[in-house]
Amino acid sequence: MHIYFAPDHRPTTQEALQAFCDHKLASPRYRPETQSSYTRTLREFLALCPDAVYADELTSACVQRYTEDLQRRQLRSGSRHTKMTAVKAFFGFIEEQGVISSHIAQLITIPSQASAKPVRPVDADDAALLLRAVKEGGQPRDIALVAVLLYTGLSLSDMTALTLADLILAPVHNVLSGPSHKRQLPPTTSIDCKLRLRRRLDTQYQEAPLDEPTWQALNAYLMVRPASVHPQIFLTGAGAPLTLSLATQIVIKYARAAGMPWIRSRALRSGYVLRQLAAGTPLPAVQSRVSHRQVTTARRYLGVHGTSRQVSVALRRTCGVLIVDAAQQARRRLRALLESSGHHAFEAPDAVFAHDMLRLSRLSLVVLLAASKHAWSDVELLENGPNDGQLLADHRIILILSQREKVPEQLADPVASSHITVISRPIHYNTLHALIAQAFSELGAQDEPLEDEKSLQHP
Repeated sequence: MHIYFAPDHRPTTQEALQAFCDHKLASPRYRPETQSSYTRTLREFLALCPDAVYADELTSACVQRYTEDLQRRQLRSGSRHTKMTAVKAFFGFIEEQGVISSHIAQLITIPSQASAKPVRPVDADDAALLLRAVKEGGQPRDIALVAVLLYTGLSLSDMTALTLADLILAPVHNVLSGPSHKRQLPPTTSIDCKLRLRRRLDTQYQEAPLDEPTWQALNAYLMVRPASVHPQIFLTGAGAPLTLSLATQIVIKYARAAGMPWIRSRALRSGYVLRQLAAGTPLPAVQSRVSHRQVTTARRYLGVHGTSRQVSVALRRTCGVLIVDAAQQARRRLRALLESSGHHAFEAPDAVFAHDMLRLSRLSLVVLLAASKHAWSDVELLENGPNDGQLLADHRIILILSQREKVPEQLADPVASSHITVISRPIHYNTLHALIAQAFSELGAQDEPLEDEKSLQHP
């Protein structure tokens, strides 16, 4: 144990905090995001102790005051667990340094964490639908970000920490072309490209190989990457490094657009591990690729691998509503009404996108298919649906016609044989409520309460 304060020195609370950050948190056992989280928490804790100028004036009453503040703010159990762990570690440090003689750290109780919901891995179909959604968005950075997460198994923190220097090419291409802020990969399909992942010690790193589609997506982004003094690969539009929070929101945004609101970055990483195991990759190789420090961490996925399909089928009973309408304003209005009532609501501008969502979505969807005499081509979904095996068995379609519009003769038989409900505008909300509730019941999911009656008319 090292003593960082002179015997005759009485450190202030800020000096004690600085010593804790410089010496205790600087240990390789703490990840950068943990260091930042602990530092923020302890500054927050000390702000509630304005009377404690010196570290030896910190008492158990300060800890009790902070605990009550966390309860008043109604933070999640995981957040309270992390914050109190930081406070306990800080008191343990200043006790080791002889700053305080009382054993307050031993008296601090760490709130238990609620059992985390199991992360459902992203399978091949999920990955295809997510990539389609992000490509529809058309942002090269987002396409590259999602592709890297899907096909390298990187954690979100590793991904945001990547720098241009972490792009490793084959020896024949050991220098990236172009200015330092717009480096590009050579235009060849035989490139051996890898990402270097820095470990907690600066002298340690591992390499993650990139497949061709992933490095092509990455190269497309590097061509338009903003000029910046920051070396990180992924930047904001203003040229600042992409934060964990922003990266998380990017994943959530496109997961929702793809009809899979349950997806988070951990699901992308877990899906990569399971796909590697399903392909026969040895466990030690999987451990190395995803940078697990112990093989036992990777071994946990072996049990999940055998049950992932059954879990996937069970989770299909979760329902959502898919709005298919060429009019964006009408889609957005209807989606807002449904989401305000607690539904998972998604949009598709045409039958092509809707068909892919129905085929690949992990949700069972009630499709509100808007049609008019000017856009009957979108109703080709009705013609293709019955020939798609389980398509209509896993989903339900409600056909919405314009006022006084009728179903064309060529579609009358498919609509009747598939028992597709047909309604006309204007639609009252309680009518739509009843139809969605009936469809949810047929799909084996519980209905969610909707709000009072409202009128839904085409804008």
